[in-house]
Amino acid sequence: MVIDADAHINEPEVIFTDYLEKPYAARRPVPLAHPNGTRYWLIEGQLVPRVAGPGPGTPHGFYPDTGRRRCRDCDLTNVPGRLQDMDEMGVDVQVIYPTTMLGVCFLEDAEVASALSRAYNTYLAERCAEAPNRLKGAAVVALQDPLEAAKELRRAVTELGLVGAVIPGLLGNRNLDDPSLFPFFEEADRLNTALGLHAVTGVYDTPGQERFTSYFYAHVVAMPFNLMLGALTLVGGGILERLPNVRFAFLETGAGWVPYWTWWMNEHYEKGVYRERPRRFLGREELPHLRQAPSVTLKSGRCYFSCELEEDSIPDVARAMGEGTLIFGSDYPHSDRDDEGLPHFRQRTDVPEALKQKILGDNPARLYRL
Repeated sequence: MVIDADAHINEPEVIFTDYLEKPYAARRPVPLAHPNGTRYWLIEGQLVPRVAGPGPGTPHGFYPDTGRRRCRDCDLTNVPGRLQDMDEMGVDVQVIYPTTMLGVCFLEDAEVASALSRAYNTYLAERCAEAPNRLKGAAVVALQDPLEAAKELRRAVTELGLVGAVIPGLLGNRNLDDPSLFPFFEEADRLNTALGLHAVTGVYDTPGQERFTSYFYAHVVAMPFNLMLGALTLVGGGILERLPNVRFAFLETGAGWVPYWTWWMNEHYEKGVYRERPRRFLGREELPHLRQAPSVTLKSGRCYFSCELEEDSIPDVARAMGEGTLIFGSDYPHSDRDDEGLPHFRQRTDVPEALKQKILGDNPARLYRL
């Protein structure tokens, strides 16, 4: 079985016109289309993705179908067409993540963000139910209000049948180890569910991208930096150490960064003699919940890293982090997907057949409990 651990939906307007609760209708995202076909969303008075300036989004906007071939279903309005595309790609199961709604945690109005999340999750669950054995959904949650996010996560998993949720690697001035977020992670742990860390360019600020007005630069920096910071704070904050059931996936940035980042964190833990003499600042222990080497945490069997199937470093990452940590995501239906990725990957001679099966099926099945 081949499981696409990171596919997408390009959100249709119907989510916000038909599924959003009426008190929030006036605040709904509004689509704007340029005559050249470029499409944006107007959200809280801002164009999404950013058109220009520091940290811009894709110059094609949301959502041109500019892949090597056109998709039959970008927005889950044609589920049979999506299944046909999956058959042609050689994919048995898709786990579907959002696109524009990747930025819901950065809206100023927490109530609106929560309402948008509920609308999206209900729509996603209804569409996945048309092919429940092949389409699985990842919920969105509005972490502006962690308690409300925890409540929505429980609804999404226990009532809607979604397989987890997506979160960013950082939240403005808050990191993932911020104490205010811990109740949300506790709920994810109680639910024994998956949380996928997924960045997006040109929707919210990620450290580094503010230096650039080029999408090329901004995207190269924004995607991995976001997840690297997320991994750092989940480890340093002891989230994984304290919560034994929740699983984390780090998506759409390749996997080559993971061994380096793990080694770099270990350097600070070991050579700084942190394990024997934790640093104290103004009488308080700096990282009170960091009790083991970062490598131990990241190799614990609850962290997964999506690789690009053409990555040269796949065998090296598997050796460094363990064969049970790698998963595959197609990015369907986005324009940078590789429609030929699976056939080419199957032909690779530097990746053992057993490892291929783990990446394509066994590991994502364990991550999402499929």
